[in-house]
This record gives sequence, C-alpha cells and structure tokens, in this order.
Amino acid sequence: MREEDEKKIIAQSWNQLSLKLFKEGFRLGSVAGQNKNFQKGFDIGYKEGFKVGFHMANFNGILRTLKHNLAVPINVTVGIYTKPYIGLCNLCDNSDTNDDTKVKIDVTQKSLNDVVTNQQLIVRNETNLRETFISQLLTDFNIVVSLP
Repeated sequence: MREEDEKKIIAQSWNQLSLKLFKEGFRLGSVAGQNKNFQKGFDIGYKEGFKVGFHMANFNGILRTLKHNLAVPINVTVGIYTKPYIGLCNLCDNSDTNDDTKVKIDVTQKSLNDVVTNQQLIVRNETNLRETFISQLLTDFNIVVSLP
C-alpha cells in the first residue's frame, strides 16, 4: 500500500504543478497576445493619424501661402486647422472640424469598431471639404498646380 500511496501523492503533486504551469503559461501567452495586438493597432492608428496630420498641415500651408501671396483677399469659408497634430481625432477636443461634417459620438456608448468608423467618416468628410475648397480657390484665381 505504501508504494501506491506514494504514487498517488506524486501524481497529485504533478497534476497541481502542471495546472499551475499551464495557467501561468496561458496568462503569459494571453498578455503577449494582447500586447502584440495593442502594438499592431497602435501602429495602424499612428500611420493613419500621421497621414491625416500631414494632409492637414499641407492644407494649412497652401491656404496660408495663397492668403499671403494673392492680391485679392480670400473669403475663407473653411478655416486653417489650429491643431493638425491631433489629426482630427474624434476622441480629442477638436475645434477644427466643421459643424456640418462633425460626427459627435459618446465613446462610452460605442464599440471600438463604431469609434473607428466614425473617425474614418470625420476624416473623409473633412478631407473632401478641404479638397473641394482648395480646388475651387485655385480655379477662381486661375492657379495651376503641377506636382512632380
């Protein structure tokens, strides 16, 4: 009996140790997966945000150049972005978006997909508004822009 008791105790100890190692391994794997997905999401968001911020700064440069160099004053219906570095973030305090194109959201009530979709809508609306404005301005003043 004694040998059977020892085998039973060894088996129980092994099972407890295996379960602890399994749980810890799962925990570590879960954290690693979360970190990897978080980094991937951050990288995508940063890349998209940089593009939007660059586009906004480009718009500011074009508008300021035109305002400075044209003898005829420009009636600005679309203003200069005051904070291009936040890239039209719908989670940030953003006074740059036009009220007509602003999509107001309560982020506490929305899923991540809804927040991303709303962000894309804001960017698309604002970009279209600014591009239309610049295009019309260039047409009105007979300015031809040739890009390399």
